[in-house]
Amino acid sequence: MNDLDIEYEEQFVKYFEQLPVLNQVQINSMKRILDLLLPQKINDANKAIEEEKIRKQYQNFTKTLHSYPEVVASKQHFIELFKKGDSRALEQYKFHREKNLASPNVRTMKNQLIRLVSELGFICVEKGIQRDEMDSLCDFYINFLESQETMDSLESLEQNILQSFLDRMKKRDENPKHSPLVERTQKYIFQNLTKDLTLKGIAETLNVNPNYLSGVFAKEKGVSITHFINQQRVKEAKELLCITQHSLMDISILLGYNSQSYFTRVFKSIEGIGPKEFRQKYQHTQD
Repeated sequence: MNDLDIEYEEQFVKYFEQLPVLNQVQINSMKRILDLLLPQKINDANKAIEEEKIRKQYQNFTKTLHSYPEVVASKQHFIELFKKGDSRALEQYKFHREKNLASPNVRTMKNQLIRLVSELGFICVEKGIQRDEMDSLCDFYINFLESQETMDSLESLEQNILQSFLDRMKKRDENPKHSPLVERTQKYIFQNLTKDLTLKGIAETLNVNPNYLSGVFAKEKGVSITHFINQQRVKEAKELLCITQHSLMDISILLGYNSQSYFTRVFKSIEGIGPKEFRQKYQHTQD
């Protein structure tokens, strides 16, 4: 495929066969280490590149839609309902997809889902939802969907994506505007959700008194910083429990908890049931 001499084929096959296979937990652990080691300006540059990429994907997708008037009508109706947080958006998307976006193979379906995630993320940010939360959610789904290999699993994931983004649109008006300090605190938490987060560490990073930060945050958000961190981690855990086969131990480590038992206690205190029971009740069945 790359104009290589066929006589090297056996050597290449042997080389690839001896490469180590890393699981998702190991990969995420390495990512966290690299995030700590790499200069912040590199991370900022990469983020800017990724944002521009998502913006262009959305614009190109919109441009493509406008080439087909019959597609635009059903798509536009879905977007209007989605922007309102209207549950009818799910049925409208299903109608639009059946009429215009039939997927003959796995790769085409993956490409459609990447565009869908990028588009919904872009709309959510436009409507005022926290950019860092959206970036995290988009990265999660785009990375995860590439691991799926059947149409059934991708179609199941598609419904999860739609519901997840729609839920955030429904709740956006419930979140009042906050002071710059609380906004910065939330942003830092979203960016470092898998790391060791403490009130003292956050306060030092933001260069404020811990007691002052704690009081302002609790007054505006109605919960302590620690509880807010746990709420966000449990939200991520629910996504993982629903659409992955990661063990509870893997998920607890992935989300920055020191032990599975502590993760389980936190999860149950917020959701009312343990993570194991939650998975049994809500996990999508996949062939």
